[in-house]
Amino acid sequence: MSILSMTNICKSFGDKVILSNLSLSVNEGETFVILGPSGCGKSVTLRILTGLMQADSGTLSIDGKNMAELSKSQKSVVFRSMGMLFQNAALFDSMSVYENVAYGLRQIGTFKENEIRDTVLKNLSMVGLTSIENLMPSELSGGMKKRVGLARAIATRPRFIFYDEPTTGLDPIRATEIDLLIRKLQNELGATAIVITHDLKSALHVADRVGLHYGGQIQTVANTNDFFKSSDPAIRQFLDGNPIGPITA
Repeated sequence: MSILSMTNICKSFGDKVILSNLSLSVNEGETFVILGPSGCGKSVTLRILTGLMQADSGTLSIDGKNMAELSKSQKSVVFRSMGMLFQNAALFDSMSVYENVAYGLRQIGTFKENEIRDTVLKNLSMVGLTSIENLMPSELSGGMKKRVGLARAIATRPRFIFYDEPTTGLDPIRATEIDLLIRKLQNELGATAIVITHDLKSALHVADRVGLHYGGQIQTVANTNDFFKSSDPAIRQFLDGNPIGPITA
């Protein structure tokens, strides 16, 4: 059952068209991976989904609600049901690991301090980190920063989790650890996840379905096995890294 959809979404910056009548439908509880070349508009799509950016036209529906028809307070309720792992983890440099993970809980304002502490430590444990809550981001490796960012993203038990290039900048071993965490959290939390990436190995590890994003649209959608075995010219071009084909710069 579709829980999140975009219909005929358009977005331009000046004369540059980024998204042109893009449509997408994501089922409840699945991990949907959006693959595509650099600069194709994947991150813009994600920002529109999370309310960080407004589309020029088209319809965004979340949990059956047309977001354009909701009041500001109603939109806030929907967007509070989302967690986000940013590409560079986006930790607050001036805050400890503990305060970074606690940030979303404090923003909600209904949690007692002992509840916040229990939640922070539990979520750090879920991503494989213990006894590091007093460290500062500058003391962490790139992989650890990603894990802390993930612990922060899931702290409020979101219904939707969005990942922007979660394995970028990590070595293959650390990247696989993040992939396994994404799968683990889907199983344990039951959240609906969207992963933006151009990492083929990561997509194969985490996706239930895959969409290929190019030309301002998500052109082809298939379950993971069918996608990687597809003979579609654009999919084959992307998977094979061929500069010649339907996907142009």
